[in-house]
Amino acid sequence: MPCANSITSSFTIDCLDSNGGVAEIKVRAFDANLVTNGYATVTSGQATFAGAGLTDWYLFECAQETSIANSDGATDRANGTTVHTQTITYINNKLKISFRNTLNSMHGMLVHVAVKDNNGNAWLYGYSRGCIVSASSATTGTSFTDRNGYSVTFTGRESAMPLNITNYDNL
Repeated sequence: MPCANSITSSFTIDCLDSNGGVAEIKVRAFDANLVTNGYATVTSGQATFAGAGLTDWYLFECAQETSIANSDGATDRANGTTVHTQTITYINNKLKISFRNTLNSMHGMLVHVAVKDNNGNAWLYGYSRGCIVSASSATTGTSFTDRNGYSVTFTGRESAMPLNITNYDNL
């Protein structure tokens, strides 16, 4: 049976006013029933949170030009599958016990990750299957100008690209 996919828009070269990088992320425990519980609505690639969906998000500020978020899609025609591997690498520039304890708690748990990019756009990673802390490291550095801190990688695998969050600042 053919797919009902269609291309609905043309795209031109936009103004050169875009900035790369991540401004901040917010993390909350994964809830597979965000929509069915009424905590979020999803329409045309956008998520809007409400009620309890607005609570229990924890802010992780990002140092300038350190953190990154990616979504890489791959389709296997022979198997009839498409998967988007979603990866967020967060950098925290200081070894400290409070972050160490938070990181230890996050290892092994599923989370949603809300990413605000440097253009003011917000994206929800791990919407339907969650993200995990797939890698982390703590380093002291060698010289005085080296990073003394953490690198944390969240990874999720979804059937679609991250959703745009319409009310990120309310989380």
